Amino acid sequence: MNTLLPHQSNPLSQQKFKIMFKSLLHLKTIISTTFQTTSPISLHSSLSLQFFTTTSTSKLPKRPRFTTSKNLDPFIAFFKSHGFSVSQVNTILTKSPRLISCNPHQLILPKFEFLASKGASTSDIVGAVTKNPNFLRSSIEDKITPTYELMRRFFKSDKEALNYFITWPALLKNKKVVEQVFKILCDEGVKHSHIAYLIRMRSCVLRSGGLRKVVDEVKELGFDPSKSDFVTALAAKVSVSKTKWNEKVDAFKSWGWSEETIAAAFKRHPRCMLASKDKINAIMSFWVNQLGWNSLEIAMFPAILGYSLEKRIIPRTSVIQCLLTLGLRQNNASIYSPFVVPEKLFLEKYVKKFEKESFQLLKLYHGERKK
Repeated sequence: MNTLLPHQSNPLSQQKFKIMFKSLLHLKTIISTTFQTTSPISLHSSLSLQFFTTTSTSKLPKRPRFTTSKNLDPFIAFFKSHGFSVSQVNTILTKSPRLISCNPHQLILPKFEFLASKGASTSDIVGAVTKNPNFLRSSIEDKITPTYELMRRFFKSDKEALNYFITWPALLKNKKVVEQVFKILCDEGVKHSHIAYLIRMRSCVLRSGGLRKVVDEVKELGFDPSKSDFVTALAAKVSVSKTKWNEKVDAFKSWGWSEETIAAAFKRHPRCMLASKDKINAIMSFWVNQLGWNSLEIAMFPAILGYSLEKRIIPRTSVIQCLLTLGLRQNNASIYSPFVVPEKLFLEKYVKKFEKESFQLLKLYHGERKK
């Protein structure tokens, strides 16, 4: 287990923090005597404090009473002894004010120890907890350990798994759904590396309660669960609502695509359905109206819908058209390859290669990009 080292902070910052906290406590007293309610009251300032009802299901005390700031001193001391600055403690309490009422040695320390036992360094823990302090309120036995073990099998190491586990609170909030999703995907033969991809992308697939139906739909479209494009298609189907999906289908049809053409394009490149309706229309308009090209050519290369029109498609098209005009590129050359290659390779192959014209081509390329 890694040793968590203390962190030195500015005493003046700590004193300012205490004064601010006492002021908020006084304001809370005024508010609580004026309003009677059974719902939580949120008080927002540079530090947010939240007061809770007796119906709270949290394992923390039901109605913490802050008549003094005595509980603040040990709270700050605890976090400082584990590498946190006063500023970071401020951030933690702003995001998760309930923590101030807990016993940090009982509630928080076990989480630090768990993370350290999986290889997390002091800086890892400080960074993760500061970013997502609500993680500390989850139960070690009921959520943290079982959820971690559930997703750990999809990664090659604890370090890789931990990176996504402690920075994605949705995994803990939706543990049962995530567990069901993992089971469905594994039963369908989806590879662990592809499930890990969904976790890395924080895909909404992992929070989809109706995944069974979507899996069947994607399989009917001809996607093989053992292939990587299966999870990409799955992510596209889950993340795009039915209304938005139909809007995109209608946009494609307005440019001459049939249902079969759309299905074939989706099969070639599932991410094409992630492009917005406006982007689809913008690229199609440029392709057809300004270039005079056939919209069906995009159906053969739907990946182009994922590229930036202003930063990639327009400047590269300008260079290619110039080469065609100068007779430096054959008319039957691939229409797609100039858009696929990385920028460095594009410049070497379509600009610098032509020494006499390179200055003109480069000026055209960068000039179009600035517009």
